[in-house]
Amino acid sequence: MSVSGSRNATLIMLGTVAGQACTLLSMPLLSRLYTPAEMGYFTMFSALVGLFTTTAALHYELAIPLPASERRAAQLTVLALGIVGVCSLGITAALLLAGPTLLGLANASELQPVKYWLPASFFLGGVTIVWSVYSIRRGRFARNALSKGLQGSVQAFSQTGFALSGAGWPGLIAGQLLGSAAATLPLLDGRVWKTNRLFRGRTRRLSALLRKYRNFPLAAAPSSLINSAAGNVPTLLLAAFFGAGVAGLYGLGVRVLQMPLRVVGQSISQVFLGQAARARRDRSLPQQVAIVFQVLLKLSLHTFIPLAIIARPLFSVAFGPEWEEAGAYTQWLMPWLLISFVSTPLSMLVTILEKQRVELVLQLAYLALITLALTLGWLMNHAGLAVAAMGCAGGVFLMAKIWWLLGIAGCDRAALLKATRQEILIAGALHAPLALLILAHAPTLLTCVVGVCWILAIHLVNYRVRRIYAF
Repeated sequence: MSVSGSRNATLIMLGTVAGQACTLLSMPLLSRLYTPAEMGYFTMFSALVGLFTTTAALHYELAIPLPASERRAAQLTVLALGIVGVCSLGITAALLLAGPTLLGLANASELQPVKYWLPASFFLGGVTIVWSVYSIRRGRFARNALSKGLQGSVQAFSQTGFALSGAGWPGLIAGQLLGSAAATLPLLDGRVWKTNRLFRGRTRRLSALLRKYRNFPLAAAPSSLINSAAGNVPTLLLAAFFGAGVAGLYGLGVRVLQMPLRVVGQSISQVFLGQAARARRDRSLPQQVAIVFQVLLKLSLHTFIPLAIIARPLFSVAFGPEWEEAGAYTQWLMPWLLISFVSTPLSMLVTILEKQRVELVLQLAYLALITLALTLGWLMNHAGLAVAAMGCAGGVFLMAKIWWLLGIAGCDRAALLKATRQEILIAGALHAPLALLILAHAPTLLTCVVGVCWILAIHLVNYRVRRIYAF
């Protein structure tokens, strides 16, 4: 990634950090005001929304960076926004006709009072995604950064205010809706309408766009939907198998441990999409991908390994003793989340290299594997075993996917594998003292303080001394 790409990723990352910091700071209060079961209802709502939001525009938004013409990009933006609106109306109609039945099948009957908030949240999420890609296309990375910062901060303050006012767990959902609405405001761009003129009333141009980029809804969208299911179905299955309380514990654990993925991984993903497209034209894609892979790998190893070591005491101190089990869940999920941190940005190669059909098959296998792992845990009647099986199965599968992605990008996989083994050994040696601290049964608060300082110190050393985070 070029210097400008690294700067743009950092800019978006700063906005995400601001938003996620507000969210993280609100969690200790929210976890003490709500039980795991109540948090589970919010987690179930978020899972239902997240299941479809990434494909709200049928992935026509991914085509926005591709045309050379700004007019064509604007037309694609309007097309994508229109599709989001149509899909939102479809969800509303489905809830009107069969809302109780659909929520019952998802084991989310508790969400009946707020079921009509689902299409609203879906619509806002889809609109934000479309405008974000157009903003990237226009090089307005500051707008994306402001959007992410506003979303996290408005959501955190709203949820906290609703909680203190006694609004109950629906206040968590209302706060999320307000955060999504705030995220769209910095991204709105009147240039789209001026350039596009709504296709000047001609349906022929609309039909031409639909045909030209049909591979996105036909291949990319189903694949992304299955990928989204792999991330959100576990919440619904855990609620169905073990109850809302387990879903709440799982949801908080994943939410906290995935923050590095959202802060760094998604920021790099957005910039990498544009950079990789140019690198392919310049015939420098293998070198670009190799650099990004190594940076992501090192960031993940030195973040998720120490977090997994101190997870139980950290959750107990930060969120209350009843949430310590959520820390255990994050330990079991560590292989999955660590590898996911690396694979998510690299998955942009599927779009750049037009491998959507292969990706669809891979995602089907991934979803089946995750479902099987959770089902085995249910048959053993052990929630922890279900989560552990999912973490291991997901981690192994994503390692295989990364191997495939590096191959289609033309990278020297043998050299990257050697560098990976070396960095794993370094990470093991660097973070072994933290494990010894746990084994020595040090006081919980001391373990947390030392652990957090340790993570920050290691990243500082990696950045300033080893210089391994340079793009």
